[in-house]
Amino acid sequence: MKIGVIAETETPQTKKLVDALNQQKATGIFQSIAEIGLGVKNNKPFLVGAQDFFLKMDGVFFQLPPSFMAFMEPVLSEIAEHGIFSPIEPESFFLLSNEPYLFHVLNRKDVPIPRTMVFADLSSISSTVKDFSMPCMITAYHGAQRIQSTRCENLSSLQSVVNSLPTPLDCIMMREQPTGAKVTSITIGENVFSAEFSFNSQKNEFEKKGRLIRLGEAETYNVIQASRAVGLEIATIETIDGKIVGVSSMVGLEEMSQITSQNLFGLIAQFLVERCGGE
Repeated sequence: MKIGVIAETETPQTKKLVDALNQQKATGIFQSIAEIGLGVKNNKPFLVGAQDFFLKMDGVFFQLPPSFMAFMEPVLSEIAEHGIFSPIEPESFFLLSNEPYLFHVLNRKDVPIPRTMVFADLSSISSTVKDFSMPCMITAYHGAQRIQSTRCENLSSLQSVVNSLPTPLDCIMMREQPTGAKVTSITIGENVFSAEFSFNSQKNEFEKKGRLIRLGEAETYNVIQASRAVGLEIATIETIDGKIVGVSSMVGLEEMSQITSQNLFGLIAQFLVERCGGE
């Protein structure tokens, strides 16, 4: 059984994942995404590069940011067409690269999120500001690209941020910001591993050092539902006060393995082997 680990560059994390796959009696192979291409012949797409790397794989595990969306969506469709397993479904990258739409989809699928509103024009915000609880996050976008994100503690700071935003903008998202600690969870299928990071009000940021926590049944369910809503079987989910504030296909395994005292590299390798049809 061959399983590919695909990222921009080889890192200590990708090396550990490959080693963990090899320990599962699979063959783990790293591949840089820079050496992979997608061609079209007779109106049909086909995967090219790296000696037809994908077609030799039983499964693939991508660690790529949402900025690869335009390339990754046709690749995900093609590997699905060839029966190659990936814990990222087609259309997932589109959702992850479009944050306002991502939160819309989560809300439509009854995943708890903070109160969120999306505007196409700055002038629309003024009439809504009074109804929002503070603190809140205001994020501006050109297309799907986030160009500025600011936490506002009160109405005065919110108005100041709105007045300072560059124009023209394609989208502005305003979201109430829960005030509790941030919980970062890694989902691996139905399993959830979580760490809590306190908010430092003096620095206006979350602490870098987290502590192990175990989620309750309801919050565990919501975290898994958030992963599924985006089409991810392996994901990083961030919550504050039980509400989803972030979803990513990128997973930081080294730090979370240390905090949770779990070998997340091995657990992901085991999951990938099982989903590819191994024992």
